[in-house]
Amino acid sequence: MNAFVVSIGSNVIEREAMMSRTVKWLEEQFDDVRVSEIYETPEYSRCYDPYFNCVASASTRMSLDDAVKLMKEWEMKCGRTPQSKITGKVVIDLD
Repeated sequence: MNAFVVSIGSNVIEREAMMSRTVKWLEEQFDDVRVSEIYETPEYSRCYDPYFNCVASASTRMSLDDAVKLMKEWEMKCGRTPQSKITGKVVIDLD
């Protein structure tokens, strides 16, 4: 089993729903998922909306590269685009 930690963030209007939806998705994809409380942080430039953030730990039998690929696919499925950084609107961010 491979263990990992991932930070989760969103700063769109429906950020609370996106966070909940992503945690549920993580629980469906990976084992032993544990999630911190959600907390709010300002966007670093303070030009865009603040983020909701949390941290999750999990384990998986897949390689960590495959797990990262799966999480990046989830971001795109949720509506994350290359333009997200330009517009400052991040539907979901998994790092």
